[in-house]
Amino acid sequence: MEFLDREEESKRLKAELSRKGASFVVVYGRRRLGKSTLLKRVLKENDIYFMADRSEESAQRRFLAMAIAVRYEGFDSVAYPDWESLFRAFNYRCAKGSTLCLDEFPYLVKSC
Repeated sequence: MEFLDREEESKRLKAELSRKGASFVVVYGRRRLGKSTLLKRVLKENDIYFMADRSEESAQRRFLAMAIAVRYEGFDSVAYPDWESLFRAFNYRCAKGSTLCLDEFPYLVKSC
């Protein structure tokens, strides 16, 4: 399948992801328009992509920790009791300039 008409969006996302300092970016739109593919295409090799699902909150934290452990060995060896502890641990361990992409974020919120 060919990926069409996303040059401007790709350019804007890459510019934001290459900025110095932390930022929060939201990509939204109707379903099935290629938002997830767009995100995967702009992420760098060391960035982390996680797609949430409808599982319970503790399982979501465990799955996210496993996704992070692909880049940061042993990250999933801890059972994170809440989201804050997981994100604080990630912030402490991540390399400068890392991106954590949380796709299907509404599923994370709904599970809480």
